[in-house]
Amino acid sequence: MKLYSLKVANGAEKSADAIFDWLAERSPEGAANWYRAYLQAIDSLKVNPERRAPALEADSFSLVVRQILFKTQHGRLYRVLFVVKDDTVYIVGVRGRGQDSAEPDDLDLPH
Repeated sequence: MKLYSLKVANGAEKSADAIFDWLAERSPEGAANWYRAYLQAIDSLKVNPERRAPALEADSFSLVVRQILFKTQHGRLYRVLFVVKDDTVYIVGVRGRGQDSAEPDDLDLPH
């Protein structure tokens, strides 16, 4: 079984941090649960990341941007946007509930 390496782009890390911080202000336990779900989601991309569907906004990008969805314990849905290039999965964005679709300037795409 082929394993891919993971790289989290700076912009995706900032987005994840912003979501975590927003949640932590309201519920530290909820933020911790969200972070665990986020890590589980990106860790699952080490195996067969191409099986994930293209992101909703995939047509706006020159590379194939895919997404993986994950939920919190309360059922709130989040998306991790990523690109597969060679043997690496690049996490390029994290979108929370109620956020608009990602624009090209929102994502740190690999070169």
